Amino acid sequence: VSDSRGRFALSGLRAGQFALTARRSGYALAQQEETLAGDRVVDLGSLPLERGIRLRGKVLDRSGNARGGVTVRFFGPDPSSLVPIEERTTAPDGTFDGPLLASGRYRVQVWSARLLLHQAIDVPTGQNERPLELTAGGVHLTGLVTRAGEPVEGGSLSLQSSLEPSDSRGKIVISSADDGTFRLGFPETRLTADVGKDGAFEVFDAPSGALRVDFSGNDGAAPVTRTVDVPDGPEASLTVEVSGQPLRGRLTN
Repeated sequence: VSDSRGRFALSGLRAGQFALTARRSGYALAQQEETLAGDRVVDLGSLPLERGIRLRGKVLDRSGNARGGVTVRFFGPDPSSLVPIEERTTAPDGTFDGPLLASGRYRVQVWSARLLLHQAIDVPTGQNERPLELTAGGVHLTGLVTRAGEPVEGGSLSLQSSLEPSDSRGKIVISSADDGTFRLGFPETRLTADVGKDGAFEVFDAPSGALRVDFSGNDGAAPVTRTVDVPDGPEASLTVEVSGQPLRGRLTN
């Protein structure tokens, strides 16, 4: 905690790279990257605090309905930043109040069961508030799983975007008693659904575009993977045929 003149001292730090963060009520969060080397005293200079610009926003789905209970996360402009500066959960009417941010460019994400939205926003100077309306919602997807044209009897399927970013990343899980669990490199777009005895399934907030569908039936057959295309709209329906085509051949030397 800084003294009456704003001064502070931190001791016991090892050499390395650090993010210095300062908070004060009524001000925007201030952050500064520092690299410390060797056993010596380092003067970090002044860390300026800006009067915060309050973000007041609302999250809607594709049909214009409020989305309550979703998480809105704010990140700095650096795409490699994985830890949010601030986050809020929307009220039942889809609104959220705050956070206070300094002027500049930020990235905002909206999460529910998966990542629903990721976009850049600008917070201009000379304002006390910045209204923000976000449209974040996937496709309400209904479908039928068939084998040789006939509905399958039960099973489960998972689907994810064919451009799933985690497919090109390593996987890491860091857990601590104080900060909970941090996961990196795991699917951001994957959803699962049960397939009924009539072969029908339903998925809310499915991503649009090319999807990879993995189906496992209750009959002990090997899992099947298919690629489907989901149109970009509020609702869509599709049929997933899992019988495939027989492949016969002969190996020769």
